[in-house]
Amino acid sequence: MGRDEAGIPRTPEAFGAELRRLRENAGVSLEDIVAETKIGIGVLRDLEAGRFSRLPERVFTRNFVRQFSEVVGFPPDTLAAWFDVAWEAHTLRSGSHPAIALAETPEPRLGRRLWSWIPVAIGIIVLLGVLLALVVRHHGQEEGDARHGAVPSLPVTSTPRSTPLKSSPPPISPSAVPLRESSDVDREDVRTAAATIRVLPGNECWIRWRDEHGMLSQRLLTAGESVEIPVEHLVQLTLGNGGGVVLTVGGKVYRAPGRPGEVVHLELHPDGMTRPENRMVEAGG
Repeated sequence: MGRDEAGIPRTPEAFGAELRRLRENAGVSLEDIVAETKIGIGVLRDLEAGRFSRLPERVFTRNFVRQFSEVVGFPPDTLAAWFDVAWEAHTLRSGSHPAIALAETPEPRLGRRLWSWIPVAIGIIVLLGVLLALVVRHHGQEEGDARHGAVPSLPVTSTPRSTPLKSSPPPISPSAVPLRESSDVDREDVRTAAATIRVLPGNECWIRWRDEHGMLSQRLLTAGESVEIPVEHLVQLTLGNGGGVVLTVGGKVYRAPGRPGEVVHLELHPDGMTRPENRMVEAGG
């Protein structure tokens, strides 16, 4: 079940069973593969059980499959091709296949576009009529004044001698105004909070995080490698190996927030870390 006529696994469950069969025939244990590849044992168990929804992104899991095949002595290209088929079946089953692009809405016909311009044309005509009436009226007033010999009088302003003129205050020299140095509180306000993830020796861990704007990023970290993630508000973090990292956020240090090989989902805040079920994670050395 889950295989085609040639015996190739077509589903995640069938693919996982094939991995377990290849490993057992080669006389290799899961612990042997962990020691050889540094892949978390939880990832290997999910692979053999066909639990693809708990695995890392496709590109990382495909690399794990190739490492698995090298340890058990099976052609990596063949096993990777079987994995691609099983992953496609998982994608269709979970409903996460790419959305179908909607057809573009055809542009309106020429007649409709002309009708839409009629109100604009009417408004322009009315505005031109008003401007023309104002020009004609002003021109008529000038001709009437010239006909009667009227000369427009200009207003004359004078300052009474009895009222002394007020002098403007002298400009203030910039050096006369003391500059206020920024305090520690001001500098703390502009400082951006961040979380640091460091992989422990002998481990590797894939990470994926989504910030409050919905931006999704991911990386694969090897032993001793670290990455810094800005944490302005809420950041959703997924660790592929919860027992192989040290996480620092909000001035608190969390060593191994999960078990070795466990996929851990966390929420990072500027003042610490919580589980998705709102349970606070205890900080430790």
